[in-house]
Amino acid sequence: MIGWIRLWVYIYLILVIFRVMEGVVRLGGMGGVIVGVGMGVEGKILRYERVKEEMRVGRWGGWGV
Repeated sequence: MIGWIRLWVYIYLILVIFRVMEGVVRLGGMGGVIVGVGMGVEGKILRYERVKEEMRVGRWGGWGV
């Protein structure tokens, strides 16, 4: 849950920074935001799978983090 909140905060902050600085979002900027969000989602999935794997072995899920 916290991972999703951080992801939405990241997107919100990027949009606010562009608005405050009156920046123009071109194709490269949009690509950077998409790549950043993709990395956040991938990291969340990898952590989830690692915790699941550790719990399957019989350890506490915190070992995976």
